[in-house]
Amino acid sequence: MTYLDGPGFVAVGSSVVGGREPATARPAVWTSRDGQHWTALRDAGGLTDGVTDVVAHRGELLAVGRADGPTGAGVVWRSRDGTSWTKLATSTLGGPAEQHVDRVVELADGTLLAAGSELAGSATVTRLRRSTDSARWVSTRPRYL
Repeated sequence: MTYLDGPGFVAVGSSVVGGREPATARPAVWTSRDGQHWTALRDAGGLTDGVTDVVAHRGELLAVGRADGPTGAGVVWRSRDGTSWTKLATSTLGGPAEQHVDRVVELADGTLLAAGSELAGSATVTRLRRSTDSARWVSTRPRYL
């Protein structure tokens, strides 16, 4: 969840649709002016795939997640109002295996840092990526203490 002047509070995630198997998870967006009363957007404002986090960045909102499919790439969407979203072209969030972008934060210098994971053989490895423009992402390897 995040706050941006204009739309107020915006939260993203998934809603499970259908009470029978197989249930289908769909992206979901909720907005609130006061943080107490929430409204769900009917079609998630155009978000597709799996959305996991949202951040306010330079006067707009950025949501992150993963494209559906066996080799889904990380995905970033942009919105100025929290109700209408546009998927950005982010070829640097893909790879030969499934990619997840689970969280995104804006650092003090305005750089974006995204945390997620990637399948590497039979293991899942952590991936950190940095961006200054929300479209080009550079992989950063975590140091382990």
